[in-house]
Amino acid sequence: MRTLRRASVLLGALAVVASLASAAGAAPARVPAFRAALPAGGTSIASGLLTTLACPAAGDCEAAGSFTGAGRAVYGVVLNERAGRWVAPSVLRAPLGANANPGTTVASLACPAVGRCVVGGSYTDAAGDVLAFVASQAGDAWPRALTVGLPANALGPGQTAAVRSVACGAPGSCVAVGSYLDDSRIPRTRAFVALESAGRWSPAQEVTLPTPANLNPFAGLNQAACASATHCVAVGSYVDSNDVTQGLAVSIDAGVLTTSVVAPPADASTFAGTSLAEVACVAGGPCTAVGTYINRAGAVVPLVDSSSSSVWPQASALALPTGARRDPKVLLYGYQGISCSAAGTCATGGQYVTANGLYQGFLATESNGAWHRATRMPLPAGATSGGPNGGVVAVACTTVGGCRAGGAYLDRAGHYQALVLAQAGGAWRGSTVALPGGAATVGVDGGLYALACSSAGACVGVGSYQRGASYQGFTLSA
Repeated sequence: MRTLRRASVLLGALAVVASLASAAGAAPARVPAFRAALPAGGTSIASGLLTTLACPAAGDCEAAGSFTGAGRAVYGVVLNERAGRWVAPSVLRAPLGANANPGTTVASLACPAVGRCVVGGSYTDAAGDVLAFVASQAGDAWPRALTVGLPANALGPGQTAAVRSVACGAPGSCVAVGSYLDDSRIPRTRAFVALESAGRWSPAQEVTLPTPANLNPFAGLNQAACASATHCVAVGSYVDSNDVTQGLAVSIDAGVLTTSVVAPPADASTFAGTSLAEVACVAGGPCTAVGTYINRAGAVVPLVDSSSSSVWPQASALALPTGARRDPKVLLYGYQGISCSAAGTCATGGQYVTANGLYQGFLATESNGAWHRATRMPLPAGATSGGPNGGVVAVACTTVGGCRAGGAYLDRAGHYQALVLAQAGGAWRGSTVALPGGAATVGVDGGLYALACSSAGACVGVGSYQRGASYQGFTLSA
């Protein structure tokens, strides 16, 4: 499982799955997955990266990632579900001037309405520079992607820029956030926000940091979400003038950017290393972010924070399951790992290390505005740990106490497997994903990367699995 961190870039259903067994002690059903078709000439999912999914209506979903084609060139791909059936995938064409091998990496997808989705990521141009792109769906078609215009202080030749996340408050009203290199003698990493209004993208704006920054602030925005057409939030981190990594929140209100430092919990170290990884918003309500910080004991632990405005209060510590190691080295994957069904009702997950040194997944829930101690991700019989590349990756919630999650674990043979988790009665139960063609493992870079659920409770998931020396994509229904 690949992480989506500050400097890295880091999915429909063909059949209805049997419901999870509800009788006490009964073994949960296996969830069948189906191989995702690739465009003509496609051979594999590049590096297992089929990581993002959105469903603007039940039975109508889009999933996006990267695929390898002729000559081992890497392109963008969009999987299309129509009326509950996955149809032919679409090639995401890189912007004009792209390299023959554009190396397209899709980082994020948002769908405010059927036929009005947006994707963002990066590609390589003919000069070998890495540039940011956005692409906007028009009905069933995906026109050629557009290069994001960078701020005036952006480096020319030698640029490395990328969209890390896109979010939309309404069709034609979206934001794209990410990072770029400036034109200093020694280029510095800066954060940007690009805005779409009435279907047109404006050049990106540099994010003005809220406090004096380090010579190189290593600023980046990891994820964005929108509560309305006029209010979105992006979260990430930067390094301040004292060489301390600070949590960064950017409120975007009717096109106006307001930046804030998100203060870590009271037990934080002086050098807290705070970073916000993921954020979710409730329509018309608050946005909730999750991240990590270093406490006074030197442990990397999780935090949560919520805001309905441009002002963010001090974050709160998220209690890990009993039996966590003194330094649990918490990891948040940075994909779609937090979801909120209502104000004060969210769920999130990630990975931690237990006192006996095993890597495990965790799941934490919030109700009535209060976060409860996280629980350990349940494992199937015979499995002992999530493994260093396992844990909880994706979370989707539609009702209070009715969330689903996706994760990965090591089976008794030492192979990584994908897991679908369902919440019921305050407890979580897991079902192993039966991979297409009897494949043995999702591999180190594969897994169940994203879930999307309808109000009726039916969920769609996408991800990748290992087949020989490469990866293929899969879809599932749960």
